[in-house]
Amino acid sequence: MQRTVITLVLAGILAGCGEDVNSASSVESPEGIEIIASAGPDRRIGSDLKKYMVRNCPGPGYEIPDKAKSRYLENHGQRALDRVERQFEDVKAFCSGARSIEVRNSRITVRSDLVAGEAGVGEAFCMIVRGSDVADQTPFHTLLDMDGGKIKVCGTHNAYR
Repeated sequence: MQRTVITLVLAGILAGCGEDVNSASSVESPEGIEIIASAGPDRRIGSDLKKYMVRNCPGPGYEIPDKAKSRYLENHGQRALDRVERQFEDVKAFCSGARSIEVRNSRITVRSDLVAGEAGVGEAFCMIVRGSDVADQTPFHTLLDMDGGKIKVCGTHNAYR
């Protein structure tokens, strides 16, 4: 439940700041992510996840505005702000590192140029999949590093809470 609340707060900070979150387009943007899927439903899941990422991932160079940080700090305290800022950086790292979305039998595998051991980035991946609402009921979505090693395998739907 705590991760869901943090995700919603993070989304609220970004949405409430009045700026375009993904204003810049570059190699680091989700727009360049390749979709790998053969069947219609799997292709739709991959495409919908990519669209969600394009809409919601922070663009290169985007930072949480100071005004939003101040407002959050006032309402929730320094520890909570520190947690949201770490999570924001993890989301940025995942979004800029994702290279392809492969879907087979509704199970998502994202290949990235990230390095194994980045636990926060793995959690960001699971939250983005959950937030996209494209395959919530399918367990074991996987984030792979640049060498094909597993960074994170998301559990069942209930494990996201």
